[in-house]
Amino acid sequence: MSFRFAHGLLLAFGSLLLSCDPPIPAQGSLPDMTVFSTRRLDPSLSWWGDNRKRLDDFMVQSGAGSVGYDATKKPVALFDWDNTVIKNDIGDLMLFWMLKAGKIYQPANFNWRLTSISITTDALNLLRAACDGLASPGSPLPTNRSDTAAVACTDAILSVYLDNKGQTGLSAFGGYDYRRMEPTYAWAVQLQAGYTPAEISLMAKDAIAEGLAAAVGATQKIGSRTVNAYVRVYDQIKDLIGAMQDNGFDVWVITATSEPVVRAFADQVKIPTDHVIGVRMVLDGNGKLTYNLQG
Repeated sequence: MSFRFAHGLLLAFGSLLLSCDPPIPAQGSLPDMTVFSTRRLDPSLSWWGDNRKRLDDFMVQSGAGSVGYDATKKPVALFDWDNTVIKNDIGDLMLFWMLKAGKIYQPANFNWRLTSISITTDALNLLRAACDGLASPGSPLPTNRSDTAAVACTDAILSVYLDNKGQTGLSAFGGYDYRRMEPTYAWAVQLQAGYTPAEISLMAKDAIAEGLAAAVGATQKIGSRTVNAYVRVYDQIKDLIGAMQDNGFDVWVITATSEPVVRAFADQVKIPTDHVIGVRMVLDGNGKLTYNLQG
C-alpha cells in the first residue's frame, strides 16, 4: 500500500525595527524559533544492507522536519505484528496457551460448524469424533489433561489449525476467497468465543509473558505435538516505531491476529491500544465474543 505524505516546517522570523514597537532585541540575542531535529535510528542495531540509511532518509523527507508537514494530517505508518514487530506468532502462542490451560469451550449442540462458515465436513468429522465426548456444550474442553482422550481432542484442533487437515487428510477449510481470507488464522480467534475482550487480553498477558520468558528456540508439547514456545520483540522495529512517533508519524498496527491479544502486547513497543486494528468478533448481549467475525 502506498501513501502520499504531506511535508513541511514553517519558520517565522520577527522583524527588527529601529524605532517604535516591538523593541530592538538586546545585543547578542536571537529571535525565538524552533528547529525540528529528526530522530535517527540507533546505529548500534544491525539492519540488512542500507535499510537503516534509507529509513532515516525517509523520515527526514516525510516526517515533522520536512517541507509541507502538517501536524493535523500526520503521515500514517502501518505495521504488521507477527513476524514483523515480533519474532514468531502470538496468535499461535495464544491458541497453544488456551489449549494447555483448558480454556476452549465445547460449541453449542456440539456443532463445530458454528466456529467457522468455511470449515469442511472432513474437519467436522475429526473434531466431533475426538472432542464431543469430553465436555457438554458451553463447558471448557479438558485439553489441559494428559489422558489419551484429551490429547486426541487437542491433536484434532491442532490438525485443523496447523495442518489445515480433517479426518481423512482433506482440507479443513474450503469455499473461501483466498485473496481476502485465511480461515485458519480466523479460526484461532473464533475459538476465543465465550470470553469478553478484556478476559482475552488478560489471558494474552500470561501467554505473552511465557513467550518472552522462554529461551530463543524453545519448544513446548501441546497434545502430542511439539510446537513453538517463544516470542521476541525485534529491537530494530521497536526503535523504528519510536523514531517514527518522535518524527511526527501516526503509527498503527494492523494484524490478522485477535485484536484484544495484540492490544495486550502493543505496550511493549509503546503503541496505544486504540492504534491496533486486528480481527474483531461480534459480541453477544453479555459483551462476550461469539464465533462471528465483524465485517
